Amino acid sequence: MVSLLINGMSQQPDLRQIKRQVSDRLLHEPGVAGVGTPGGKLTVYLEEDSQAVRGRVEQIVKDLIGDQSPVAFLVAGVFNAQ
Repeated sequence: MVSLLINGMSQQPDLRQIKRQVSDRLLHEPGVAGVGTPGGKLTVYLEEDSQAVRGRVEQIVKDLIGDQSPVAFLVAGVFNAQ
């Protein structure tokens, strides 16, 4: 994970804020089932394993927040409201 240097002190990016910044856009991306931050990582849940979707997600995250947070992927299938 990349650290930010603020006032001479290294700080980790706030994952909750990063999630808020990217979730709306990612959840409209075909193949994305959800977004979370388990284990201190930005995690994108995929409906199925697809290199095309992974590539689009990584580009969206980079465009929105730069390289502040690497993206982890978890193939979870389709989420259904209960």
